[in-house]
Amino acid sequence: MMARIHDTPLPNNPSCVSRWRSWALAVALVMPVCMSSSCAGPQTPTQTPPQSTSDVSDGASGSEGKSGGDDAADSENAKAPDAADSPGPADTPAGTGIKPATPAAKPKPPAAPPVRRAGTLLVEEPPRAATASDTPKRMRSHVEGGLAQGSERVWVGPSVPSYIPLQVDTTELFLLDLADEGHFVLYRDPYGASSCSLGTDKNCRYEARFYRAGGRLSWTMGFETLWSRLEHLEIHDIQLSGGVVYFNEACQSYSRSAGGKCSSLVAVDPKQGQVLWRTEPLMSNHRFLLLEDVIIAGYGFTAEVDYLHLLRRSDGELLDRKRLRSAPVDIQRDSDGEISVVLHSGERRSVEIVTRGRDDDEDKLRLKIRRRP
Repeated sequence: MMARIHDTPLPNNPSCVSRWRSWALAVALVMPVCMSSSCAGPQTPTQTPPQSTSDVSDGASGSEGKSGGDDAADSENAKAPDAADSPGPADTPAGTGIKPATPAAKPKPPAAPPVRRAGTLLVEEPPRAATASDTPKRMRSHVEGGLAQGSERVWVGPSVPSYIPLQVDTTELFLLDLADEGHFVLYRDPYGASSCSLGTDKNCRYEARFYRAGGRLSWTMGFETLWSRLEHLEIHDIQLSGGVVYFNEACQSYSRSAGGKCSSLVAVDPKQGQVLWRTEPLMSNHRFLLLEDVIIAGYGFTAEVDYLHLLRRSDGELLDRKRLRSAPVDIQRDSDGEISVVLHSGERRSVEIVTRGRDDDEDKLRLKIRRRP
């Protein structure tokens, strides 16, 4: 239309010419100027060179970012928002349709199967509950059943992770504690399996292991070189704390059968397989209690004198001893810090550790025992 206006001859009258020019200017201002390619005539399509797969896979910028060289880098830098500005939807991963990367989750150990067997040991998930008893067994364990080969045994302890074997050679899983941020495991040879038999005095074979969280085996410890003797001994209690293994090499029967040379409490460095200290005999059978600086342990048996002992944890030195009317079979500390001793007779005693004298020296620590109501 503009072409037709300018091609039309203007009138000779000056006033008409002025009005004509004003009208033409107004029309030119209000008419849209065509700038898009749709207003142009037919165009010949141009062919774009094919892109390589590597260029396309580099991200949202595609091959332009790679083939553009420094110019492309400048263009990308120009698009980047200022650090102080809040990015718009197109600048965020959500705006580009790309999900943000999430940290890789640590792989979890496979769940234990609902039923596992090794020999005559049955382990279920979840484990069975332990049978209630007023008097604990002489050996602390998480197994119920006979101790001889062929006897049915059932696991009544904590859940057993799938990476912990139920059997090592002829020894079977006997005890599992959560300790030192991992799993402390004890294996024991059943009577008649290979190393020991009922009616003989030879020590049974034991093996202790420690598994880090996640299943990595940290160390394995045998006892053949740790025993004070190779007969008349068995483990009643064993604990791991602060990288040290504590166990009692208890008398298998009456202490006189071993000439009174049994039931010492032993501390071992498991990584070195080295004995750190060993108490005098007849210091510990059944269970003992580890405290921060001291250990409470007891010894007793039928027709023998029964005692409760207070030992220094750093070296096993005897600090105090109190006589009891019956053998101490368990020593417990409740959530309030109260310590109690369970006697073979079924009675209980409350225990306090007190300081005698004005010093706070450990040599002045003493046991105070009283009846429980």
